[in-house]
Amino acid sequence: WPFALAAGFDEATGAYVDIVDGGALTPGDLGSRLLVRREAVPAPSEGPHPGMAGGEAREDAGNRGDFGPDKLPQPSPPPAPRPKRFFASLKLDPDRAGRDVARIMDGLLIELTRAPGSEIALTLEIHGSADEAGYPEDIVDTVVANARDLKLSEGDLGFEEE
Repeated sequence: WPFALAAGFDEATGAYVDIVDGGALTPGDLGSRLLVRREAVPAPSEGPHPGMAGGEAREDAGNRGDFGPDKLPQPSPPPAPRPKRFFASLKLDPDRAGRDVARIMDGLLIELTRAPGSEIALTLEIHGSADEAGYPEDIVDTVVANARDLKLSEGDLGFEEE
C-alpha cells in the first residue's frame, strides 16, 4: 500500500495523528481520515510515530504494524515483455511443397493470426539452378509466361548467367 490513513494533522508538531496502515483497513475504518503518502510518515528510526506516546502505541490507534520504508509491501514485478514478432525460414521439398505449405498454414499461420491485430506476411523464395548448359529457351519462355500469368512482379524474378 503506498498510502496510510491518519485521523488528523497536528499543526503544532507538524505531524499526522493516529496513523493507520491503509492495507489493514476495512471500509468502516475510512470515516473522515486523511489519506497520507508513506513518504510523509517517519520511519521507526526517526522517532516515535505521530499518534504514539513515547514510542508506545496508543490504545485507540491499534497495533497495525510499522510504517517505515522497510515495512512497505513490495509491488509485484511488471509482467515479462511478450514477443511481438515471429520469423522463420524453411526449406521446402519441391516434390512435396503443397503438403508442406498446408502443414505450415495449420501449424503456424493459423496460430499467429489468433493474436488481436496480428498481420502475417508470407514470402516464397525460389532458387533454381541448371547445369553448365543452362536453361533451354523454351523453359525460360514458359517460366516467364507463367510468372506473368501468376501476376508476379518482373522486378522480383528473373534468370541470370553466372
